Order: sequence, then structure tokens, then C-alpha cells
Amino acid sequence: MIKKSIYILLIILSFLQAITAEESEHQRINSNESNTFQIQINLSVKSKFPAYPYGNVYDFLPQAGFDFILYDDYILSINQPLAIRGIALNPKISTKIKSGVKIAISDLNLGLTWLPSYKDWQFRLGINSTVPTAPWKEKNQNHFVQGSGRYAQNIFTTIHYITDPVVIGGTLNYTFITPQIDNKKSDWIPAIVSLSLETNIVLNQNFSILITTLLDWNSNELSKGKYILSQSVLSEMLKIATIWSEEKWDISGNIAISIVGGQVIPILELGGSIKLFEK
Repeated sequence: MIKKSIYILLIILSFLQAITAEESEHQRINSNESNTFQIQINLSVKSKFPAYPYGNVYDFLPQAGFDFILYDDYILSINQPLAIRGIALNPKISTKIKSGVKIAISDLNLGLTWLPSYKDWQFRLGINSTVPTAPWKEKNQNHFVQGSGRYAQNIFTTIHYITDPVVIGGTLNYTFITPQIDNKKSDWIPAIVSLSLETNIVLNQNFSILITTLLDWNSNELSKGKYILSQSVLSEMLKIATIWSEEKWDISGNIAISIVGGQVIPILELGGSIKLFEK
């Protein structure tokens, strides 16, 4: 109860600050020089530390990819994720799962994004595709597989209002997923819908605080002629973000706490990008 009260108070204060803040002559959040064409390489890793009854799980999710940027408004992205999982079992609980470190390749991701803007409003419209390039058939519980065996299409739109030093907005995502390849028992997942509302408080050129509320709804697969509707999942996240930018590269880092169904999950993220070409 106390955590939710603090969370709601932070949201209210952030929105009040956004309404009353004076606009600066130069919105530092939205200051970029225009380029005709850019190519940059992106490297990132996300770490999640969920706890389970049988022990602790340490997930490290590195990703490498390329962005092809036209006029700073259109981005074609190609990303290849990996997954590294460490498992430390609770010796008091018997399980068939083994301790150790496992590595797996994930499915390839392709994306196309348009970034229009109007005055202090920023928009992001795009589509992401997941291509089942990674192995997905599990042999047993100790065979670590990250491939889904499915094609997925995600359509999203994001709206942000910038009033230095606060950014408020939200994102709406719609995803549909095909049946698994060569698996006649599987079926379509026609709708995964998520809505997020967020407030980003920019402290200075390098640090910001992000507060996010996310609502997910999943239709699940068709089973025996009926869709078994899952319950909606509400999650909350508090994130402290930092970024250092230079002319040809930037480095970013995030420390976050996510609350999903009452479970608190710490998350760490590190990322960076290098411009390989610009004109």
C-alpha cells in the first residue's frame, strides 16, 4: 500500500511539473542536428534477476544490431538477440532442473520506424517483425531454447509531449503471432495488446528518472474452438537512466525496479551506439 501511494504521488507531481514548467529557448531533450543518411551499430545487454521457488535465475540478454537512418525520421533496424541464463538452485528443493550457465540464440528482429514531430510533440510509429531463425524445439527442461518457432508482427505508436525538463506520454502496442512452424497442434495468437503511460523527469544532460505503468492483455491461442482469455497483467516500473553522448558515439545505462503481479524484479541495462557513416 505504501509503495503504491508513493508511486501515485510521484506521477501526480510529475504531471504538475509538466504543466507548470516554463519552456526553454532550446529544448535539450529534442535537440539533434539533421542528417541525410546514417548507419550506426548498436550493442546492449539487459540483466534480469527473477526469483523462483526452486532457486535464483540470472538472465543476461545481449543484443547487437544495425540502424539505417534516413533524414533522422525513418529508421530501418536489424537486431540479433542472444540469451545467457545462470541458475543457482535451492538445495532444499528437489528438481530435475540443473544448476549452471546456458547460452542460446534468439529470433532475429526487423523493424521500421517513422519519427514525426510537431512543435513540442514527438511521435513514433512503426512495425517490428520477429523471424523464427533460432532453434525452438525443447528436448527437456535442461535444454535451453530461446526461439519461438513463430512469426510475429508488432504495430506500435508512441506519443510524447516535451516540456523541458519533463516528458509525458504513452505507447500502444498490438501484436499478432502465427502458429509454430511444423506444429499442427499450435494456432494463431490473434491479439496481444499493451498500453503504457510514462513520465520522464530529466534531471540534467546525463540523468533522468522514468516512471512507467504498463497494462498487458493476451488473447492466447485458439483451443478446442475457443480462445482461452488470460487475465490482464498490470506492471509498474521505476527507472533511473543515464547517457553520455559524443559526436560519434553514446553510452547509456539504466537501473530499474519492475513490479509484476506483486513480484519485484531488479533490471540492469547497458547500451551503446557508434556511428559508422553519416552524410
